[in-house]
Amino acid sequence: MLKQLETGRVLANGRRVGLGLIAAGILAAVLTACNTTEGVGKDIKSAGEGIEDTARDAKN
Repeated sequence: MLKQLETGRVLANGRRVGLGLIAAGILAAVLTACNTTEGVGKDIKSAGEGIEDTARDAKN
């Protein structure tokens, strides 16, 4: 019976480590996605400014 309890504790600790690794992976993915989204936003803003400049030039 004691061995079963010890094995259960080992499995519980393994699950905690596994969940910690999964959480760290998700956090890393979210932080990377934020940087990527920021870059895309800058690209879209730059493209919009280019369109505005072209429209101004065509108008004058």
